[in-house]
Parts: sequence; C-alpha cells; structure tokens
Amino acid sequence: MKSQKDKRTEKAFIFPATALFILITILSLATSIAAQPTGVGISGNVTESAAEISPPNRTDEGGTITTLVMDVLQQNLRWKAYVGNLTGVLTLDDASGESIFRWELGAESMTGEVYISRSDSVNWGDIKCSNQTLINDEDLFLGFSGTSVDSVNRTFNETTHPTIEVGLIPVDNCRSTSTFVNSAPQSQATADFPLILLQDDIDVIYASPINQGADSYSTGSQADFQVIVPDQVGDTTTYYFYAEIGT
Repeated sequence: MKSQKDKRTEKAFIFPATALFILITILSLATSIAAQPTGVGISGNVTESAAEISPPNRTDEGGTITTLVMDVLQQNLRWKAYVGNLTGVLTLDDASGESIFRWELGAESMTGEVYISRSDSVNWGDIKCSNQTLINDEDLFLGFSGTSVDSVNRTFNETTHPTIEVGLIPVDNCRSTSTFVNSAPQSQATADFPLILLQDDIDVIYASPINQGADSYSTGSQADFQVIVPDQVGDTTTYYFYAEIGT
C-alpha cells in the first residue's frame, strides 16, 4: 500500500508531465501550420473586355490611288488579367480550423504576395525561380511559340524585381515583368506591380508582391495587386489563387 508521501510524489510527477504533453501538443500544432501561401476566398468579381471598335470607311473616286497609314489596337485573347484588393487575418488555428487567437491586419500593415498557378497543389517547400525548360514547357502546353512576342518566354524578359520570401524561401533575380500603372508601362527596377515567374518541382507560379492601395492600370483607381496570366490557345485555362500575408 502506497504511503501519503508516495502519493504526493506521484502527483507531483503527473502534473508536470501533463503540462509538458500539452506544451508539446501546442508546439506541434504551431509547426504544422507554419506560414506559407494558402488558398484565398474570392468575392465581388467583375469580368470585362475591351469595347468593340467601329471600322472606319472611305468613299474615293474611281481612277485614284489612296495611300493609307493604318494602326490597329487588338485585344490579345491569349492573356487575361486579375486586378483587385486583398484583406487578411493572421490566425492560430488547429487542424480542424478552430482558432485560439486572430490578428486583424489593417491596410497600412499588410504585406505579402499573391500567387496564381494552373496547379491546385503547389509544393511550397520547393519554390525557386522558373527555369527555361519549364518556361518552354508552359509555352508548349498553352499553344505558344516560344519566339512569339506574347509568349511566356518573351513576356517575362526581365530579371529585376524585389526579393520575395515564399514561406521562408527567399527568391530573387527570377524571370519577371511588370504591369502598367495609369495605362502606361513602368521601369522594371521601380515598378509598383512587378510580376515574377516561379516554379515548384513541376508547375509554373505567377507571383506579385502586394502593394496596398497603389495606383492601378486604370487612371484614378487603386488596387493591391495586378497579375496577367496566359490562356491556352483555343481553350479556357483554369487558375488557382493563393496569398501569403504578413506585417
């Protein structure tokens, strides 16, 4: 039969052991939800295209030669753009989505990136700059010639952009480009909306840093992100949207 002293010793051991188990469980949960890009919710979306342009006409007399200088502005049906705003919350959740605490992020403190990919299962632990082989494969899949002016290969013809961290992986000097502000191109070195070409082991990812409330492509309007992505020739390509936020 156990003495009172033995029982007190046993209880003293059980309580610290229980506390240690709880601490290990909390730390395990924190490790399992380490920050990395995650899927986003989409609402308030509007899709539009360029307006039709009426063709000009002339009525010239017979027996004349008319020399014309013509210019055309034609919508590129092989690319599409996504422009918008991002709100976010930092949270401590368990595997079932239950929250123990959340931090609301104001527009003035929001940082991070928006990511778009044809993949719904990006391997975020293997992110790096997209290499030429995968860029060529992307053009081939989409039906582009790699030498076409609007191919992925030739559209992403820069390597200057801000260093970004995808999870804890820093990436820099990747193939990149930038979208317009107030309907005009910007210098790549100082662009408000750089667009960076990344990959995991098999898929291309289009990434752009969040720029809260910056002037957008449309004069007089603001946006947090602007991204262009290619569309498969003769088909419609599905893309998946991710974001990583911080302060």
